[in-house]
Amino acid sequence: MIGAGIRSGLRQEGSTVDWVRDGDAAKLATATNDYDAILLDLELPGKTGLELLAQWRRKQNTLPILSMTARDSVEVHIHALRRKIGSELVCNVRRVG
Repeated sequence: MIGAGIRSGLRQEGSTVDWVRDGDAAKLATATNDYDAILLDLELPGKTGLELLAQWRRKQNTLPILSMTARDSVEVHIHALRRKIGSELVCNVRRVG
């Protein structure tokens, strides 16, 4: 799983990491904990990452959020930009070999 690898790498670097696997759990976690940053999958099951991002920005939450998606296109990021819920840097990562 990508999430397990990211969590492992961040922990090896000394970070404390909470990993949740759906949007409802993410909403609860951010309501009950203080975070320095969020790595957000835009396609979470339940409440989507886009929905969460929109909610957080409506509440004037300025917490740094790095969003990612497994889609092979930039449609999700363009949607976020059009709705003005994030300023996105889009980078495609492809498997080599």
